[in-house]
Amino acid sequence: MDLKLKGKRVLVLGSSSGLGFAIAKAYAEEGAYVALTSRDLKRAEEAAKQIPNAKPFAADLLVVLNKNSSDHFGVKAAEITERKF
Repeated sequence: MDLKLKGKRVLVLGSSSGLGFAIAKAYAEEGAYVALTSRDLKRAEEAAKQIPNAKPFAADLLVVLNKNSSDHFGVKAAEITERKF
């Protein structure tokens, strides 16, 4: 399957295990550079060893509801990743 992710940067929240890990691995196999996030940096680093083109980050997810819309977004994880990835 070609998801057209080759060379793209992808942020996967909660990607040190479980479904997040599987998604991160699938994106990396499609050629994406993957930012792995976990609250525990050691877990993210262990996961990154198993996924090519992955970089580990530790971040707590801060969800914000914009008063003017119904959009939710992961502010803290996205900010940290954007600065370092």
